[in-house]
Amino acid sequence: MGWERGRYYTGSRKVNGRVVREYVGAGIVGTLAAQLDAEEREQRATEREAARTVRVELAALDQPLDRGQKAESAKLRMPRARV
Repeated sequence: MGWERGRYYTGSRKVNGRVVREYVGAGIVGTLAAQLDAEEREQRATEREAARTVRVELAALDQPLDRGQKAESAKLRMPRARV
């Protein structure tokens, strides 16, 4: 989405795999559309950051489990002493 030559606001979307630009509006309509698009972009960025934070936290929780699993696998591979 963007302002074309500062006079009117346009939007882009994909149609059958191709990007198509379409006129949204000028003046107050264009300004409101631009504000709405900015808010939506900010919301998506916030959601991406929250998802990234969750992934990092889950990875941190998995690390001790991974180490424990590797240690257990190593024990299973060790030859047993015959008595």
